[in-house]
Amino acid sequence: MTAERDKQAAVERQQIRTFHITGRGLEEFRPAAPLRLAGEEFAPPSSECGYPLWAAKGRKPVPLWDLFEGIEHRAQIVAAIAGVLEAKPWLVGAEASKRLLLPVEECSEEELLEARARMAGDAIVAGFDSRVLPALYASILSASRASAREKFAERMKAARDSLSELMAADDAHAPEASGPAPVAAALGGQAAVYLDAELLARTLRAPVEGARRMSPARRARIERAIATLEDALQSTAAGPAFRLFHPPELPANGIERWGGWSEPSLEPFHDGMMFCQRQLEWFVAPLRALRLARLEAVSAYDASIHDEALRRLDWQSASEEELAALAPVVIVETTEGLAKASLTGFSRALRSGMPLQLLITRSGFGLGELGEAGIEPGYLAMVHRECFVVQGTMARPAELPAMLEAMANSLRPAVAVVATPEPDTDPIEAWEELSLLDRAHAAPSYRYDPERGETWAERFEILPGPGEPEAEETAPVTAAHAAALSRRMLDHFRVLPPSAFSEDQVELDKYLAEYRDRPPLGVPFLWVLNPDGERQRAICTRELAALCRDRLRSWRAARALASPPATQPQAAAAAPDAEQARAEGARQALLRLVASLTGQEAAAAAAAIPSAVPAPAAAPAAPAPSAPAAAVPAPGAAGAPPAEEAVAPYIESYMCTSCNDCRKINPRLFGYDANQQAYIADPAAGTFAELVKAAEGCPAKCIHPGTPAPSDKTVTADLLARAAKFG
Repeated sequence: MTAERDKQAAVERQQIRTFHITGRGLEEFRPAAPLRLAGEEFAPPSSECGYPLWAAKGRKPVPLWDLFEGIEHRAQIVAAIAGVLEAKPWLVGAEASKRLLLPVEECSEEELLEARARMAGDAIVAGFDSRVLPALYASILSASRASAREKFAERMKAARDSLSELMAADDAHAPEASGPAPVAAALGGQAAVYLDAELLARTLRAPVEGARRMSPARRARIERAIATLEDALQSTAAGPAFRLFHPPELPANGIERWGGWSEPSLEPFHDGMMFCQRQLEWFVAPLRALRLARLEAVSAYDASIHDEALRRLDWQSASEEELAALAPVVIVETTEGLAKASLTGFSRALRSGMPLQLLITRSGFGLGELGEAGIEPGYLAMVHRECFVVQGTMARPAELPAMLEAMANSLRPAVAVVATPEPDTDPIEAWEELSLLDRAHAAPSYRYDPERGETWAERFEILPGPGEPEAEETAPVTAAHAAALSRRMLDHFRVLPPSAFSEDQVELDKYLAEYRDRPPLGVPFLWVLNPDGERQRAICTRELAALCRDRLRSWRAARALASPPATQPQAAAAAPDAEQARAEGARQALLRLVASLTGQEAAAAAAAIPSAVPAPAAAPAAPAPSAPAAAVPAPGAAGAPPAEEAVAPYIESYMCTSCNDCRKINPRLFGYDANQQAYIADPAAGTFAELVKAAEGCPAKCIHPGTPAPSDKTVTADLLARAAKFG
């Protein structure tokens, strides 16, 4: 009898292991509904204070819970509206307000009136649904860019009016402007009876005929600029606040409410890029007209200088305020769509340098089938180095608006990857699953911003989860815990009765801790509760366990990017020879490359590349010999101006065409004033070499490097000779 029981147990253990490896068998133990996890630490947060979201025109989305702050029974009011949202992704604000006309348990009429008053205005009430994301982003984008759009329109109007005034003043100097007919018309009917209009016209004509008129070329130039600005104003007023390109199967309903246009496309990346390129090319004309108007207003336009400067000006010369006024181009896609067809277009959009906005949604695990290699759009975007990237989740409604606003304000290629609930799933189940996925770091929330610095540690930051300490590396929650709450993932679990427990079954966290190059021999399981509250083991497939390991490794890699290990002084001191050898090896490789590309001998190339190996501290290296042309003149020596004759660098700002070339060299040295014209912002922030380089490249020739500071190590006799050309 004992032998028979041992044989039966052996068969059961073999079946359990077969299921773990292949995902087949033990169908009688397959769960019929999402599992109930054992342990309070796995309980998802309540969605009551997060959703629905209230998104009004010109305002950032806020939880409806916050909108009703101070109303005693707001929980009942929010629950009533959330109940209506179970059948649709959102309600228009007016419709949601009408719903409150219905009796709400425990709420007084005064409370309902107050709630309706707070919901007044053009808005939507958005539920926890992936379909609301484009509409939410549209509200944020509209609010973020509206001010820049209005200010740019005012600038164009002011420039148009100033040019029109110049034309009117010139017309007033024309001889025919002081003839009898215009004078009589100006006098009016009664005055013409008592005054001789012809005699008065002859009297007024003398000084007018001596006035200097505009040249035909200048009049034509100003007329073209006026027409350009007028056309730009009309196009801006009639055009959308933004354009959103998306696949036809991924509708972007609701964005029209915030002035946007929806563009269904079979190739959203291609079509979005083409439209953005055409828009940027169109934008160059009003930019040139604005700069021309500024110069003409002070009669500083010199055709020999500024015609060529304006021809060179393109959209990359626009200031941040000007670029922010353009209607943003938004491209929406899913991670599944990227994996199937759009990765090339995704990369091209990021490499273009154009201010494109890419909104990528990842539903559920975002990895397709578990056996397939999933893609990480955020990491792929960061490989392009100069793109803004942010990743987050709809499970963090308090942080989602700020995350999307950061992308809306970016003027470089920008990507937002947002974890969303699976379509057509129960809102409560979807919330619990996505919340646990967030806590499991299956898709960590982070931000990569090239504007913040030069190093990865400066650019990249992990955003800690709700109530999560920033230094925490791991969490007890894994992707398998989230999968246990998903109806789509139930095939990866089998719930065992106590009689099937065995010693080769291992809790999942211990299994993952032992997972190195090869998976452990044990069968991982989660503790779950049956309807009676009794603990049971839910074993999972090796495929799901491998996903948990992959997500954990991805999380640790992300943490390492944000917080690289500090260099230990002891370790650096222990192997200085090795560090020097690596540095010298890199230098020698660079020498060979320079020699091969330039045709020089290696020795000649070496003279231009300083040694990467530092000299020992006890024996300072002697200064390397240099050519006479590279010698740094001492103050007062031949070729260097005396110290008492030092001249500070300056720019003739009124001549500046705002081409932005100098700011590309050093944006801290050169700044823009209120008229978008260059000036020396901080002389100490740059070098004499940068000043000379900017002066040589300036199309208006309005930069004067002055004399160098005595401590500036970039100064050479050759550089001083080049600077002398600019006074």
